[in-house]
Amino acid sequence: LGDPEKGDEAPLNGPWKALFTTAADANFSKNSTRGAAKVQNVVDGKKGRITNVIDFETKEDGSEPVLKQLNVVIQAIPVSARRVELQFRYAKAVLTKFLFWKVRWSLYIPV
Repeated sequence: LGDPEKGDEAPLNGPWKALFTTAADANFSKNSTRGAAKVQNVVDGKKGRITNVIDFETKEDGSEPVLKQLNVVIQAIPVSARRVELQFRYAKAVLTKFLFWKVRWSLYIPV
């Protein structure tokens, strides 16, 4: 992890779909006020970067949610053969409106 030459060979490299979590803030359904969403982690073995991705689905009326996607970017630094240290870098919110205008834009939030 974090090796520019052999990072693609890292066992965690690639996308990972979240099937289950006990984290209350990471559960989404169409019945919640946040709406339905798909959650995944994308591991870039070469950069040693993990991105938590939440893609919010289109509403039942066909409109796009104001918050379309949320990404949390984390630096993963190996500390042993089986453990990594996580350093949160920033969050990125992809929005579909600015005030009253429909426009797709991104807001970067340092963490």
